[in-house]
Amino acid sequence: MTWLPDRLAEHARRRPRAVALENADGEITYAALHLRVARQAERFREAGVRRLALAGGNSPAWVVADLAARRLDLPVVPVPPFFSDEQRRHLIHEARLDHLYQADQDRLAGTGVAPTSEAGGPAKITFTSGSTGTPKGVCLSDDHLRRTVTALADALAPHAGQRHLCVLPLATLLENVAGVYVPLWLGARVILPDLATLGFTGSSRLDPATFAGALTHWQPHSVILVPELLRVLMMMATRGAPPPASLRFIAVGGGKVDPGLLTGARRLGLPVHEGYGLSECGSV
Repeated sequence: MTWLPDRLAEHARRRPRAVALENADGEITYAALHLRVARQAERFREAGVRRLALAGGNSPAWVVADLAARRLDLPVVPVPPFFSDEQRRHLIHEARLDHLYQADQDRLAGTGVAPTSEAGGPAKITFTSGSTGTPKGVCLSDDHLRRTVTALADALAPHAGQRHLCVLPLATLLENVAGVYVPLWLGARVILPDLATLGFTGSSRLDPATFAGALTHWQPHSVILVPELLRVLMMMATRGAPPPASLRFIAVGGGKVDPGLLTGARRLGLPVHEGYGLSECGSV
């Protein structure tokens, strides 16, 4: 998958000082991102990584590792932060992942699992917990990801603005593809605060006031929400704490969306748009 690293290199040449990634620790320009990805790719190469499990919370380091693996055409399996230890072990053995990179600790370690020897395998395997049984892995090809990203970029470029705030875990395919790859393809800025600073605790708890304050602080142009988060946004708006005027595009998906929810959100002036997709379809 060189199409996205090549695009980043083009941004680095043409707009080296434009900001690519941002979090509470600062900003990373496209020129700096290009260098970081190259260095991380070399680190993976020297370690002999063949199939990578990528773990950790939302951070620039997670994105750099993902892009470095893409630069080397390594299959990557994002590890959902809410997976149990047993589910993580299942993921590693099922996908035959020989290395695990913990992005928030900058730690790369072997798993003791022998990687598959197949050639031309998937670019990304996304595991969903599903409603029954053990987590299932969905294999996505490099061409599938490229077509999804470029199609979304063409559709969103006139509407989504230049500042995307990641609210969902990066291991979620929806945020990984639509919230990271698409803005980077367009040369926009991806904002990556730790999810705890957005008000999230555990796998599903959210403090609405903290969430609303974070939106005001980061002033995003776009966010991707699941229906439950849209309800929180609507509740805050009815209580006199509307989202910042900077928001131009609120995508909602990742689950069934009640039409009445969309209608109610639009009545409150929220620029909401439903996106439908399945993991098997590359997200959206």
